[in-house]
Amino acid sequence: MMPALAAANVYTDFNGLTGLKASAGAAKDDPVALRAVAKQFEALFLQMVLKSMRNASLGEGAFDSDQSRLYRDMFDQQISTSMSTKGIGIADMLVRQLDKSVNTQSQFAMPSPLGRSSTLPLSRNSSAQSVRAVAVADTASVSVATKLQSESELDGSAQSFIKTLLPHAQRVAKTLGVVPEVLLAQSALETGWGQFVARHPEGQSSYNLFGIKAGAGWTGKEVTVGSYEFIRGTAVKQSSAFRSYGSYAESFDDYARFLRTNNRYDGALEKAADPKAYARALQDAGYATDPHYARKIGNILDGDVLPREIHRAQAAEQPPRA
Repeated sequence: MMPALAAANVYTDFNGLTGLKASAGAAKDDPVALRAVAKQFEALFLQMVLKSMRNASLGEGAFDSDQSRLYRDMFDQQISTSMSTKGIGIADMLVRQLDKSVNTQSQFAMPSPLGRSSTLPLSRNSSAQSVRAVAVADTASVSVATKLQSESELDGSAQSFIKTLLPHAQRVAKTLGVVPEVLLAQSALETGWGQFVARHPEGQSSYNLFGIKAGAGWTGKEVTVGSYEFIRGTAVKQSSAFRSYGSYAESFDDYARFLRTNNRYDGALEKAADPKAYARALQDAGYATDPHYARKIGNILDGDVLPREIHRAQAAEQPPRA
C-alpha cells in the first residue's frame, strides 16, 4: 500500500482526500488508489446522509450543547467510516464506472451536498483523471455548501446566533416593550439556534427567524418547506409556505409588525414586561400549535447559554481599556 493511502485511514478527513488525489495522479491506473478514492467518496456520501437525518430534528434537547454536538458529529464520522469500510455498494459501483474498461460514452451522476448532481463524462483512457475529478468535484461541492452557509451569517452555534442577532433584538424589543432576551429565545427555539432557518431550493436563506407563515395577506417572497404542526397533541409533518426576507433585520421588523397588526396578540403585548407571561400569551393566542411552546421558550430563558452568550457579545463590543 502506498504511504499516502496508508495515511488516509479516516476517509472523511479532507487531508486524507488530498493525499488520495496525489496518489491517484502518481499511480495513474493503480486500482488500489482507484478503490481508495471510491471508498472515500462513499464515506462522504454516508456522512451527508447522517447530517441530513440529524437536521430533521425538531430542535435542541434539554442536554444539547456545543460540546455534545461536536461529539455527535465525531460519532457520525466514525459511523460513516465504519460503514464505508464494510461497504454498501457505492464504492464498488464507482470502481466499475471509473475503471478504464468503461465505455467511452459512459457517465455517472455524483450526488452533492446541495442535492443536485454533477455529471462527469469518462473516457476509456482517463481513469486516473476521473479519480481526480471525483475528488475535486466533491471538494468543490462542499465549498459551495460552506459558502452558502457563511452567507446566511449563522453557523448553528449559540455564540454566532447571539452575536449576529443581538443588535436586531435590542432594536425591535424597544418597539414592542419586551426584553431582547425573549425575542432571542423565541427565534432560537424556532430555528434551533440558527441551524434550521428555511432555505430556498437554490440554497438562499429565507432569513425567517420566527416561523411566520405566508398567509393570504402576505405579498412578499415565500419559501415552501416541511414543518411540524401539533394536531390533537401529535406532531404531524406538513408542507407549508413561509415568509422569506432579504435579511435578519427584515425578519425582526416583520415580526414586530405582525404582532402589532393582529388584534389576537394584544394580550401578549399587554404582558410584554414579563417574558414568560408574554410567551404564554403568544401560545394562548395561537402563535404556535406546540402545546409546550411557552415552556420551551422559558427553558431557554432560564438556561445558561443565552445569558452567557449575550454577556460575551456585549463584552466584545466594549472598547479596550486604556
